[in-house]
Amino acid sequence: MLRKSLLLLVLVPMLALAHVDTMWVRQYYDSLHSGTTWLNRATDIQADSHGNAYLCGVATTGGPGWAVSSLFLAKYNQWGDTAWTRAFSGSGHGYWGDDIAHAITLEGDSFVYFVGAYDIAVGGDTNEFAMAWEKFDSSGAEKWRKHMDRPGDDIGFDIARGKFGDLYICGTCWTDSFNGLSKFLVARINPSDGDTIWTRSYILDTAAAYHKKHAQDRHPDFYDDYVDYDNCATALAIDSSNGDIVVTGFGLDPNYEREVWTMKFNPSGTRIWEKTFHNLSTFYHDDDVGFDVIVANDSNIYVAGFDYLETDLLEEAWNFAVIRYDQNGTRLDVVSLDGDEADDFATTVCLDNASPQNVYVTGCMDLLSGMRMVTHKFSHDLRRRWGNHGGVWGRALGYDDYGYDIFYKNGRVYVTGNDDKDLTVVCYSDASQIPPDTIWTFNYSADTLPDLGTAIWVNDSDHVYVGGQSNRIPVGVNAWSSIFTGRFFYPERDVGIDTILYPVGIISESTVVYPRIQITNYGNAFTACSVHVVIDSTPGHPVYDIIETVAVPFGSTVIDTFTNGWTATPVDTYDITANTILADDINPTNDTANGNFIVLAKPSVTVTVPNGGEVWPVNSAQTITCTHSGGTAITDSIFYSTDGGATWIFQFKEAAANTHTWNVPDTPTEHARIRIVAFNVAGTAHDESDSDFIILGRPSVTLTVPNGGEVWPVNSVQTITCTHGSGPADADSVFYSTNGGATWIFQFEDTAANSHTWNVPDTPTEHARIRIVAINAAG
Repeated sequence: MLRKSLLLLVLVPMLALAHVDTMWVRQYYDSLHSGTTWLNRATDIQADSHGNAYLCGVATTGGPGWAVSSLFLAKYNQWGDTAWTRAFSGSGHGYWGDDIAHAITLEGDSFVYFVGAYDIAVGGDTNEFAMAWEKFDSSGAEKWRKHMDRPGDDIGFDIARGKFGDLYICGTCWTDSFNGLSKFLVARINPSDGDTIWTRSYILDTAAAYHKKHAQDRHPDFYDDYVDYDNCATALAIDSSNGDIVVTGFGLDPNYEREVWTMKFNPSGTRIWEKTFHNLSTFYHDDDVGFDVIVANDSNIYVAGFDYLETDLLEEAWNFAVIRYDQNGTRLDVVSLDGDEADDFATTVCLDNASPQNVYVTGCMDLLSGMRMVTHKFSHDLRRRWGNHGGVWGRALGYDDYGYDIFYKNGRVYVTGNDDKDLTVVCYSDASQIPPDTIWTFNYSADTLPDLGTAIWVNDSDHVYVGGQSNRIPVGVNAWSSIFTGRFFYPERDVGIDTILYPVGIISESTVVYPRIQITNYGNAFTACSVHVVIDSTPGHPVYDIIETVAVPFGSTVIDTFTNGWTATPVDTYDITANTILADDINPTNDTANGNFIVLAKPSVTVTVPNGGEVWPVNSAQTITCTHSGGTAITDSIFYSTDGGATWIFQFKEAAANTHTWNVPDTPTEHARIRIVAFNVAGTAHDESDSDFIILGRPSVTLTVPNGGEVWPVNSVQTITCTHGSGPADADSVFYSTNGGATWIFQFEDTAANSHTWNVPDTPTEHARIRIVAINAAG
């Protein structure tokens, strides 16, 4: 089904039969071109099961001093946050809406497809349209992009997913034959890679001359000039029972007029039937056009558009028309509704879930007082259920109003369009009464220029998505437009505070406290409410008094963390109160929660020993001392460093005390430090040695003389030499052996040095050896 749509600006209710709210509104335009007359408009919108809204259309993009018209795609989550936007243009750099995405469809919650056209350069100053279709995943990553570039203009107007996961597009394509007549085009696309599986294109009458007979735009949505095309497929729909594809539009007949042209295909591309239609009562011929199509559960087919009626008694006029076919293409019923004087159009059609299904069609009709947005409910056989005039919406005499899109959901019929210069949304009950029961309406006006809603999608009464265009004339600036989208909801509001999650219990002083509140929406609508949090230790003297806005989806629980913080100071007990502020809350008994908490001072610790200069041998047991202050510490964790505090090695954790016994590890260094980390429930604090101390390693010594082969006479005085390594020695003890080192005889102990004088004893031997034992505090 053809679905045309937009984005939504700040929609402010001007008239409401019942209370309907705007959940959020978003406006998109390129700020570099906000003062230009270039076009920004959405053309279609859909939402997935999570309430994420996807829209496509046209946006003006570019840089300083230059601009192009670009195909545009955007995703907003159900809370109105922009997930992503994508825009691109063809090589022809389209101007004022030439590059445009016309229709969108979703594959579950995973993928989004759209179809449209972009302007491409074909040489010199010549440009032409290429039909374009594209696939993105839900994160905005492009999966593929394809286009059809036949001679002349090729444009895609609608896209739909089939019963079996297949993908179909329709539109028009040009041919260089038959005087350049455009063709009615349908194609099946492979959703995996975007390639065309089959294409079917038709000309109703090859002898009909190409012409642009009228300057009037047949479709009152302001963005598709259908009169530019001779043969065109405007919309398609899928038969859910068998996967067949039904396409409608128009073709140029031998009288050089357009006729409603409807076709049916099976998924393999075989055309099952094709039917044309024009008003059988007219004496004179003019254009008859199909704008939208839908297939009912019983495979009946409904086409909405207009037909032409002129007799000797009736002035010429286009009528609001609905045609019913059965699955075999037999025309069963036609409704052609004529207003008072001017032209009447049916633009879009939808069905309810009755059995058999009722048919709802919106558009516009002239009712003397002016053009009015008109919505009709028909039975399955096209009998009017809302009276002769249906649901009529309009502002006042002398103004023109149009219905552009329609959607049925859960007993309600939603219509969007414009009311003179206002974007308009009307919600009807589906009950068969005359006139229909209008549940609520909504109008928005940005400026003196027309604003319009061109598409609507409904997940439920609280998730009504409307797309459109806003136009404005700022002072001293050219008129400009913006893409806008928004979400409406019909609320029964009940938001309650379940609990205060933070601050609770004991927290640390100087902590920046960001209150955290658990809130549940017990109502049926997404609600943005205010939450008021007050913290005090003395009633009437709050240390924290903040109101923030929280968005809570209906049926959901939200944990909201306030963005404004408070630096905690030590007090035995603080009281905290949180309450919601929400107009029309139906249950105020759950709006408030209370609690209390303690702010505890953090501990403080100061290392006193070792604090610099100490010499502690490896493997010795040493006493670390410290002092505590501030909040009472529960534990002390001991760390040491061998590199002056650059890195720290954990040793042990024990109950906080002013002394701790430490077994010095065997890691000699002259840059040792101790760190103590004191802990309590409020937090931690640490201190470390002010400067380095020494972890003393065991000494090492190497004997150099005598080292074998020397001949030293008895009673002579000889010099023993050695070298010392790591671990400075305090003393050297000298021993000698007469039996090759089997036993050793002490000679003397002297201050450690690299040479010692030795009186060789009178013990001749050929197996003498010397031993030096270096000694320090470490060993």
